[in-house]
Amino acid sequence: MVKPVSRWVDKYESRATVAAGDYEYGVRNPKRPPATTAIANRSTLETKMAMKETWDKWEDSLAYVGDAGVINAAATKGKDRYVPGVRAGIDKVRAFATDFSTHLEQAQAQVLAMPNVTLQDKIARATKMIELNAAYRFKK
Repeated sequence: MVKPVSRWVDKYESRATVAAGDYEYGVRNPKRPPATTAIANRSTLETKMAMKETWDKWEDSLAYVGDAGVINAAATKGKDRYVPGVRAGIDKVRAFATDFSTHLEQAQAQVLAMPNVTLQDKIARATKMIELNAAYRFKK
């Protein structure tokens, strides 16, 4: 006998609401190291991402959800996760901002030393800043 959908969904929700500890335990004790395993499987990812079927599935799923679905999911699921998520990563943001700020000061000094008279000068300055920022790599 197939259980009714309402029973299935209610059971899933009731068990999930009390499973935060189990979730955290599972995340902290993976069967395989997640980053190392992902890196080791790069060729599989590249193969799958090169397949038309992968992109067709992505497009079909996104079209099914639609703009309203994406907005609603972000508003209902994301709202309560936003601030804790920001706080969880704030040290990484601070490290990046500190490193990038140093880069930006040095790049800006180079650009400000360039001529700034003609339109071509202004274009060259803007181009130089874009190039310098594109060359930046965060050293973790």
